[in-house]
Amino acid sequence: MNMSAITDFLGQIGPWHWAALGLLLLVIELLTGTMVLLWLAIAAGLTALALLAPGADPWFLGPAIFSGASIVLSLAGDRFAKKFAPDQHKAPALDDPIQSLLGETGEAISPIDQGGGRARLRDSDWNVRAADDSIGAGARLEVVRIDGDRLIVRALAPAALPAPPSVSEA
Repeated sequence: MNMSAITDFLGQIGPWHWAALGLLLLVIELLTGTMVLLWLAIAAGLTALALLAPGADPWFLGPAIFSGASIVLSLAGDRFAKKFAPDQHKAPALDDPIQSLLGETGEAISPIDQGGGRARLRDSDWNVRAADDSIGAGARLEVVRIDGDRLIVRALAPAALPAPPSVSEA
């Protein structure tokens, strides 16, 4: 393939091709929700608008505008996303299984104080620390906070026992 074939090909890519590329990227972005292709779709749209200007040279301006706009919009868009949608840049609890233990109840395997202890939650044993008072072995507990890889727990109040049945005299 020689250079004239490349320039001929680039010369045939007009504003409607860039607009179609922008719409295609926008549809894919809407289906994925990654906020990556959005900036490329906007860059393709800007390229299409620029090529509508009289005398615009599509073989040079098309790739140049698309490349420049893609870089600028991607960098600016990332900053925009971090500022106005900070939750999108946080890993969900699904990616951090220990976060799913918040609020979970379990049983103390050993005595637990603020120095530490062991507890069984679900089907696993965990290193835990008491949030306030010491917790005796066998006590029911709840995870109230997570500190690194250690669970912070508090004792649950024992369930109220039902009153014994009254004995009626015959």
